[in-house]
Amino acid sequence: MKSITIHNLDEALANRLKEEARRRKQSVNRTIKEILSRAFQGEASAIDSNFDKKGFRKFLGLWTPEEGERIQKAIEEFEVVDDRDWRESPQ
Repeated sequence: MKSITIHNLDEALANRLKEEARRRKQSVNRTIKEILSRAFQGEASAIDSNFDKKGFRKFLGLWTPEEGERIQKAIEEFEVVDDRDWRESPQ
């Protein structure tokens, strides 16, 4: 992988990047990589390609759109609140 250095970065921008990294609970480097990835290649590429190389992708819980629809359909009933569940039961 290629490394780059950014010279004379505006202090306000550097502070915003640090804050964003802190908010995401990750390194500034990782934050910058994700921002650049989304800006140039789209949301899907934000996942570091090293995950695929090391075989970690299968553990990330990524689903195809069809799988996502099946899962949503399977859990639909859990989205409904039944008032009877919140009443006091007779003793």
